[in-house]
Amino acid sequence: MGKIHAELGADVVSDRAFESALKLNPNNAKTLAFYAYALAQRSENLEQAKKMATEANRLQPNQATVEHALGWVYYKLNDLKNSKIWLEKAANNAIEAAVVEHYGDLLFRLGQTEEALSQWQRAKTLGGKSELLNKKIVERKLYE
Repeated sequence: MGKIHAELGADVVSDRAFESALKLNPNNAKTLAFYAYALAQRSENLEQAKKMATEANRLQPNQATVEHALGWVYYKLNDLKNSKIWLEKAANNAIEAAVVEHYGDLLFRLGQTEEALSQWQRAKTLGGKSELLNKKIVERKLYE
């Protein structure tokens, strides 16, 4: 429920759902990762999000979704070095377009325009439908 409400922009309801789920099972890696990602998307409570995503990765290593959450939190914290470590791992194992698109965003910020374009195109082939993905590809520019 937390993830669905986060996608709908119902932040308060989303946070309550995540917190309720974590009360029932504080060691659920997916819940920790999804909550951390939702906070990162809003650029809120990023230190808390980092703790949750780090714990999720400890509990469930080598899972693209979980790695993506930590990489995206680092991205939002402007820690591009650590973001690259985690987003690259996630993108290498990813089948989700958003993971690959975010890796492309990071590469663009690191000045690797051609590599970023390649990842954005890969995201498109994976079914990426973000409203800015086509614009990024056509204009070879980062839009967030």
